[in-house]
Amino acid sequence: MDTLLSALYATFLPDDRRAALDRWIDIGTASAAARWLKAMSDDEMMFDARAILSYWRENRDWRAAKALAYKAGTELLAEIMPELVRGTDQGWIVSRAATRLGRLEAAEWDHLRSTHPASYLYLCALLGRDIEPGDAIQLVRRAAKEDGNRRGLAIWALGNMGLVKAVDAVSDMAEEFRQDDQDKLTSGLRISIRSEFT
Repeated sequence: MDTLLSALYATFLPDDRRAALDRWIDIGTASAAARWLKAMSDDEMMFDARAILSYWRENRDWRAAKALAYKAGTELLAEIMPELVRGTDQGWIVSRAATRLGRLEAAEWDHLRSTHPASYLYLCALLGRDIEPGDAIQLVRRAAKEDGNRRGLAIWALGNMGLVKAVDAVSDMAEEFRQDDQDKLTSGLRISIRSEFT
């Protein structure tokens, strides 16, 4: 039934859309909430940032944070940005919200720097925040420890900010990064092989 409702949702009249949204959120299951959130996020007429915010505050569902970052009004984003920065483990969601808002407060910058170094550097580049080359290099190193994609984003940010000496220093760390990538891959293979035979 819910799959059919989802497929037909966009064709419904406003009252029927509201009824479907109410049904999904009232069911109380994760899958029904996911349907509610997708329908609400994709429907300009029914989009309700406050309802999504309430849902996110209760469940910390990253998809709700994403909907807020991408679609909530900037006035609401400004109001919830401190909570969003501290309440999501997805730096890219915070980055999207911050670029839409065009600013972060000092405490938000500090928290983002300590939890999401690649997103911090990305926002420094986009929002024009200055950073010392030595500090930037250390943040790239921290981002690289998390994952190669984040390392790439951090390096992109250095280049975008024109930190040529920092980019050169990071380039000199290529062997260190290659070894870290190889260690992660080898470790992942060991875990995979162990789980196959246990």
